[in-house]
Amino acid sequence: MGLPPMVRLNSTDSKLDQSQVGGIDQKTFHALWGRKTGGSFDHRAKIIALFRAAMPGNHEWLPSDLIDEVVSRDLTNRQLNQATQWVQFQHQTRTLTQHVVFKKERALGGKSIPQGHSGAVYFQKVDASGNVDYKPETDGQDDFHDELRAAFRAGGNHAAVVSALKSVAVKSLWDGKSAFSNAFHKRVYWRARTGEYAGGLTNFMREDVKPASSRLPAT
Repeated sequence: MGLPPMVRLNSTDSKLDQSQVGGIDQKTFHALWGRKTGGSFDHRAKIIALFRAAMPGNHEWLPSDLIDEVVSRDLTNRQLNQATQWVQFQHQTRTLTQHVVFKKERALGGKSIPQGHSGAVYFQKVDASGNVDYKPETDGQDDFHDELRAAFRAGGNHAAVVSALKSVAVKSLWDGKSAFSNAFHKRVYWRARTGEYAGGLTNFMREDVKPASSRLPAT
């Protein structure tokens, strides 16, 4: 599935006022992005949902709430005759979400429970009636996303942004090999590509996992 039309502002014209897709130019796009309906950013939420649906099950290294900034930078750079393709960069720079596992952990009963991005690590809970639920383990996710946003905003070109993203990855993400403080808790589960929950490190590694940082583009 490709990018939604409202995000695909990638005409070959260098003039900002000539860059339109489906009648939407950058000025209109920005207005829709910031418009509230009934107190909610309905247009923004729709754009983000369509963007995520273009590559479902993947984590964006440039968070989706940066879309407006990415579109603006893309068009501004092309006004200066710089063919940077920032929109495509944001679209293509993604990693399977279940591979985004943090070095961060919490302890329970002398065992480790890794933390990760939403959709990666879960803790199995069973109530008195035997009903099973899976609680996302996401401590550290907000800080991780803040650092990714800062990496984009501080980088003036693709190489600088990729370098900064890799630094964030090395700092925050588990490499798939290093030991945690203790053995994993028996109720730690990973979200498989099929959407099923799989317990144990063996099941996680069976997904042919590589460190998430290795999936970033080369500088």
